[in-house]
Amino acid sequence: MEKSEIYQFAPTDKMEMPRRVGNIIADLMQQGQVCPELEECYRIIREECPTYQHLDNSNARKMLTGRKINNIIRKLPVSAYVQILDKLGIASGKFLPGR
Repeated sequence: MEKSEIYQFAPTDKMEMPRRVGNIIADLMQQGQVCPELEECYRIIREECPTYQHLDNSNARKMLTGRKINNIIRKLPVSAYVQILDKLGIASGKFLPGR
């Protein structure tokens, strides 16, 4: 299998937030201000994962950073993961350190 091979995911597939991406998001959260992009990510998780809704977004924050909820790492639907990467501009390098 080549590194350049494109992986196919069904919209219903689930995956956990990779630790590297979770750390970037955690750094954003620790800056002390809530940026509109993070609010949009919380909305995406509320829509895609209604089981984990909390008014204070605590479960959404844990899912975004890859932390455990009740000792279990919750997986995001691939569609939500892609939307979150797009909203935060992580794929484009918008929030990467040193840019």
